[in-house]
Formats: sequence, C-alpha cells, structure tokens
Amino acid sequence: MDQPEEEMEQIATWLREEGLTPDSAEAQLCLLWSALQRTRSHLNSVTWDLDTQRSQHLAEMAEVHKSLEQIRIFTEHKDVLAHEIQDENDQLKDQMQRLISLQDSQISEVAKMLYQQGLTELIHSSPSEQVAYLLVERASLLETSEGPSNLMGNGNIPSPLGIEAQPLNTSAHQGATRHSQSPWKRLFGLHRAAQRKHAFIPAEARHLAGQASSLDRECSRLERDLEEGSRRLAMAHNEIRRLTDELESAHLTQRAYEPELQAAQQEVEQLRQEVQKLKKCGGHR
Repeated sequence: MDQPEEEMEQIATWLREEGLTPDSAEAQLCLLWSALQRTRSHLNSVTWDLDTQRSQHLAEMAEVHKSLEQIRIFTEHKDVLAHEIQDENDQLKDQMQRLISLQDSQISEVAKMLYQQGLTELIHSSPSEQVAYLLVERASLLETSEGPSNLMGNGNIPSPLGIEAQPLNTSAHQGATRHSQSPWKRLFGLHRAAQRKHAFIPAEARHLAGQASSLDRECSRLERDLEEGSRRLAMAHNEIRRLTDELESAHLTQRAYEPELQAAQQEVEQLRQEVQKLKKCGGHR
C-alpha cells in the first residue's frame, strides 16, 4: 500500500470517528473545511504568540547585551580606578615613610642637642614640654640679666671698699643659686614669671614646632585620602555586583522562556504538517 492510500485510510478512519460515513462527500468536505478553519485560526494564534515571545526574547537579549556592555565598561573603569588607587596608595605610603623618617631625624637631632646641653631629662619629653622649658629658661636668663641692670640704674656701683657692692653680690649669689637648681624646679618655679613676660619662642624651636604641626597635618591628609580611595573602590565593587545580579536575572528569565518557545515551535510544526495533509487530501478529492 503506497502513501496516498495510507493517507486516505487515515482520513476515512478520522471521518468515522467524527460520525460521518464515507459516502457523504459534502458532509466530509464541510467537516474538513471546518477543521481547516480551526487549524488556521489556531495556527494564527500560535504564530502571534510565537512572534510576541520572539519580540520579548529579542528585547530581553538586547537588554542583556546592554547590561553586558555596561558591565564591561564598569569593569574597565573599576580596573583603571583600582590601578589609580593603588598607585595613589603607594605614593601616600612613600610620603608617609619620608615624613616618618624626617620626623625621626628631627627628633634625633633635638635629642642630640639636648644631650650636648646636659638636658637629658628632656629627651623623652613632648615637643610642647621642651618648648615650655626653653621659654622658662629664657625668662630665667632675663631675670638674671635684669638684676645687675637695675642695680646699675639705682646707683649701686661696686667699689673696692664700699658696702654698696653687697646688693650686687647678693643678687649674683641668688642668680648662681637659681642656676644651681634642677631644670625642672626652675621650670615650675618660674612658670608664673614666664606668663608675665612676652612669650618669645626661639627660631629653632619655632621651626621644629612648625615642622611637627605640618607633619601632623600631612599625616591626617594622607589618612583622609586613603579613606576616600577605599570608599570609591567599594562603590565600584557594589555597582559591578548589582549589574552582575541583573545579568544573572536576565539569563534566568531567558532559560525560563526557552521551554515555552520550543513547545510553541513544535506545536506550530505539527499544525503545519496537518494542514499539508489536509491540502493533499483536498487535492486528491
């Protein structure tokens, strides 16, 4: 039995299942026409659904490609930013090391000068305490130098025989006694006198204090720059993580639509085969 006879037998079987006898040609033709119309309507509906899904799929793929491009751009930006931040961190570390080395050398130089002057008890003191000591020493020297000047102004001129030389000797003796005391005793004993006088900081002490303050400000600025770089890098990582999540969601949506698209394509293919069979049967009639 060749293929046309098999197809005719299948059509006759289908007509009997639909309740028609093989002899009623008009009824069979009407039934075939109705089946063809239903098939065409169903095919059009499925085709429209398939086109809609394809359009959605293309839109989603375009969105996925856009997200991929954004991720690529952000990744390149992140790499450039990370490289810049790393270079900046290296520069800041080098600056920090230079500042620390400079500060250590200055501290060592000050300690050496204090040691040479016999002020070893001030070596481990803070810069403010060292400056305060210098101010008190200056006040002490001013008071010591003002004693003979006042005596000369009051007419107490020393003479080989006169008793008038005694105030000068007494003042000199008091000055010697004052300098024989401990430096820290003079520091606290003359603190009130230093407050009464005009505060004058020696040039070298003022320079060292200014450098220490500048070092502190530079260290604070470097710390702020490091924090800002870390914050910018964290923001870039968060943006890349968000785009990666969106891309993963788009891939999941695409995988969810794939079975439906395949099923619709299979259904359309089956309907096309049925339509071709019906067309062949109509042409044979």
